[in-house]
Amino acid sequence: MALAKRKDAGATTHYDAELYAKLHRGTAGDVAFYINATRGARDVLELGCGYGRILIELIRAGRHVTGLDIDPGMLALVRTAGESLTAEQHARIALAQGDMRDFELKAQFDRVIIPYNGLYCLLSEAAVVDCLRRAAAHLRTTGLVVFDAYAIDDFHIDMDPEEFNNALDDDDPIESIDWQDKTYDVFETCTWSKPEQQLEVTYRHIPRDGTDPIVQSIRHRYLLTSQIGHICKQAGLKLADIHQDFKGTVLKLGAEHMVCVAIRA
Repeated sequence: MALAKRKDAGATTHYDAELYAKLHRGTAGDVAFYINATRGARDVLELGCGYGRILIELIRAGRHVTGLDIDPGMLALVRTAGESLTAEQHARIALAQGDMRDFELKAQFDRVIIPYNGLYCLLSEAAVVDCLRRAAAHLRTTGLVVFDAYAIDDFHIDMDPEEFNNALDDDDPIESIDWQDKTYDVFETCTWSKPEQQLEVTYRHIPRDGTDPIVQSIRHRYLLTSQIGHICKQAGLKLADIHQDFKGTVLKLGAEHMVCVAIRA
């Protein structure tokens, strides 16, 4: 994960689900991985389904999927994306608005998935445990909980927070996007709290027509790979596998990603 440094955004922070979806397009290989990971599952629960990037592809692959998200704007985007599906495919989608730390669905699932750093949206260890505990409660006896996130162990151990937070900014945009009849150049900046294991990433969208920028901020509380097993245990799960990519490569020092599979303890 490339981390740009801290900079005063200079504009009012604004959140829009559609703008988020324009910029956050997933990790290479994750859709194919989750299609494979859910093969043979009677039903799938996706926590933090967002705008439906993975959910819709699972439906196209023949899965029955329940998507849960706390943001009604994201769920609205899923419904819009679902308009492209056939009636039979659409019938295999269920959506629920809720907090993945505390939800109750009247169903159990063969797979519970939390893709694309979804656990990192929870800003304390207790919140992560609560989420995984609810995942375990909704898991059939032989089911799997599968999640992935960026790995940051080397950065956490080696980087000095003061040096990082006071470094000069990289002024090159990370992306250019078209949204609502405008083209925006997007600049990413970041502040880091090592004791809290938190990163606050700010995206400054600069319109090329000279109008006001739009700023979105996302706070992540990352996990170290060494913490995953203990957190799963607290939630009533057992970490069965942890890999450094979607190909099943054994996790090694310096990995930039982690893909985890847990079972009921």
